[in-house]
Amino acid sequence: MRLLILVVCSFATLFAASAFGQDSSLKARLPKIDSILPGNGLNNIGNQVSSDAIKKKVLASGKVVMEPVSELESKIKLFDKNTIVKPGEIGLTASYNYLYDTSAAFNGIRGVAAYDVSLGASIVNMPFNLHLKGNDGLYTYDQTPLNDFYKFNFDHTKYMDILRAKVLEKISAEKIMAAGMNRINAIRAEYEQSLNKEIAAIKGEYEKKYNRVLQLPSQSNSLSGNDLSSLRSKIIPDSVYNKYSQSAMQYQELLKSGTGNGKDSLKAIAFQKAKGDVEQYEALQKIYGKITAYKDKFENNKLVKELRSNLPLNSSNIKSYLSDPSNLKSAIENNAEISGLQKLFMSVSRLDVGQNPVQSGDFGFKNVVNNGINTEFQTKSKTFGFIYGRNNTSSQWLQQGLTSAVSDYSSMTGLKFGSAPGSAVQQNISLNFFDFNNNVTDRNKILGIRSTDLLPTARHKDAVISYHTSFGWGLKNKVDFDLSKSFGSYQNNFSSDTIVSNKTALSNKGMSDIGGKVNYEGEVFKTDVNVFVKKVGLGYNNPGNVNLRRGESQVGLSLGRKFYKQKINVRFATDFRKQKFDPNNNYFYTSFNTKFQLGYKFNRNSRVNLTYQRTGYNTQMIDEKSNKGFTSRLQADGSYGYKLFNKRILNNVVVSNQKQNIPTVDTANYRNSSLMIMHTSSVVLGKNILSLSLLMNKAKSQDYLFSTSMFNAETNYSYSIQKLRMASGIGYYSNAGWNQQLGLKQQLSTQLLEKLNIDFEIGYKKAVKVIRTEFANQLFGSAIIHYTL
Repeated sequence: MRLLILVVCSFATLFAASAFGQDSSLKARLPKIDSILPGNGLNNIGNQVSSDAIKKKVLASGKVVMEPVSELESKIKLFDKNTIVKPGEIGLTASYNYLYDTSAAFNGIRGVAAYDVSLGASIVNMPFNLHLKGNDGLYTYDQTPLNDFYKFNFDHTKYMDILRAKVLEKISAEKIMAAGMNRINAIRAEYEQSLNKEIAAIKGEYEKKYNRVLQLPSQSNSLSGNDLSSLRSKIIPDSVYNKYSQSAMQYQELLKSGTGNGKDSLKAIAFQKAKGDVEQYEALQKIYGKITAYKDKFENNKLVKELRSNLPLNSSNIKSYLSDPSNLKSAIENNAEISGLQKLFMSVSRLDVGQNPVQSGDFGFKNVVNNGINTEFQTKSKTFGFIYGRNNTSSQWLQQGLTSAVSDYSSMTGLKFGSAPGSAVQQNISLNFFDFNNNVTDRNKILGIRSTDLLPTARHKDAVISYHTSFGWGLKNKVDFDLSKSFGSYQNNFSSDTIVSNKTALSNKGMSDIGGKVNYEGEVFKTDVNVFVKKVGLGYNNPGNVNLRRGESQVGLSLGRKFYKQKINVRFATDFRKQKFDPNNNYFYTSFNTKFQLGYKFNRNSRVNLTYQRTGYNTQMIDEKSNKGFTSRLQADGSYGYKLFNKRILNNVVVSNQKQNIPTVDTANYRNSSLMIMHTSSVVLGKNILSLSLLMNKAKSQDYLFSTSMFNAETNYSYSIQKLRMASGIGYYSNAGWNQQLGLKQQLSTQLLEKLNIDFEIGYKKAVKVIRTEFANQLFGSAIIHYTL
């Protein structure tokens, strides 16, 4: 019901926004190419008012005549029929994963059921997708109810593809080229308007000072001309230059003699006239300099160069031209008729309703599933975004633990303003509000879990304002800058929650601080370079990005370069991180990471890589000695192939040595070292594939399942029997301290009636030597059924 309400509200808002100007948009007509040139459109001569079949033309004499609409000015209906709702493809998917520990150690674990219903629909020729998903969780012995995930999304990419296909089908290249020329002329008119203001300022200053008219040739302010030398001779003719040469000498002589102090003297008049002639030449020089400067700006405008690179349009480059959304929109606006709602959705780059993931930068949202609405609008130069949602995530002791990061706000509202994609400088500012008002008792009834499993959350409000900008130069250089400040109403004291919760998020009475990051990515001396510096204040709190660690300072550098015909690849990366947990620096944590990679590529199927990575740790707790440790990895991996009995055998091999000496909270260290060797081989036998995998890991630890000594050997054979795609596997698995097992696996996939897809897998591992009873005998099954209507 909530999803339905959000969808209805979203469309009501969009319909209301599109109601303004819808009728006028249908009657708009493409102006002549010359109608937006400088000097045109300043009077009523030649103004046109178009209708469906004829146009009125106002002549210079004031007489009104009727003329038929030319082919260039006529508009076509892009969609033949606007069907309100047209259902598309429907997909039905059901799956079940089964895991049974036959040794009875974890016999409460059974399986997870899931469903997925997808519906594609066209609403007024605009594509939308509806997904209804759900599963019954992982730990079924807690009787977890189904987790339902519903979402409704507008497919902007597909919509632009539909419009692009219609334009190519119904609008000729000549008409689209006219639209491109109009965009070039419009950009030129903007430059000429700015140029005219600066020329008028220079003229006005000179004419006011000397009471003379500064003559300029007609069309001298036009940026359409290409002969700058000819333009210079028109603006500064020989007569002006000769007068300047004579007057400059006279002006210098009169200036040296001190003439010009008497107002009525003839020499003073001559002095003023000579000075005026000199400054006339200088003013014209300034005007010519302004014209050449604006001419250079216009010619080197990124969009103008891009548009001109595709002109003249033909069947080979028109698709490339229309791949730019701005060019596509311009072609439609000038040549086709679409409804106001369809025109509005050309600017709706995102419309997500329901439960959708949100990612928006280093200091924006990360790893958040929003249960609400998230939308963005784009104009030619601006972007506007709005997000609202509620959070269903509970911070459970059982599932999350004390150290896991969980976003446990109850509701969130956010706004974002910025520049449009493709701008020379990308900028956006976002403001997000978070409300913490979770009722644990009510949520228990919904989630079906115990109140002792939940971490309590004090009622309060938080807000985060973030600014992001990025700019680039050349082809590969880019700088990103982020600055963020958090506000909060929560105070860590003994005051009543009701008092704290009534404070606004921007009251700044609770935890507050700033965070920022500067990042450079580019190429220096043919070397890929990435440098960043990040600082997060101790009081900074961003509920939308719980991975931002408070009190953390970090700096990093990475370098990469290829040599010897791109065959040798060398990469180096390092970063230092320090996180403090209190203002007095009594408790802090540091890590220093270094990674080096060297690779050589022999051919498409053969390569070798060498990697060394080391991370050092240092933990300081109050009144205790610092606890240090490290992890390191030295790894060699590669791929190679050879022929055996005319069969090509592809191989991958990994040899890795790892050492661990990790500090723990009890001031002791976890220590382990291991050597792992892994080898896989595969060969194509007709249409079938045979593969063999070997893994050997020698380690000191026998406690953790994946850090112990082990030996695994597994072979798989993929084959087809009529319409059945099958794979069979057998393996031996030995894990020191745990179990030794033999395993079988069978997979089956098929397609029935061209609409029904079935995937089935079953596997069983039987312990031949039981060391620990946990998962000694495992029965695993998986079934997925997908039906397309």
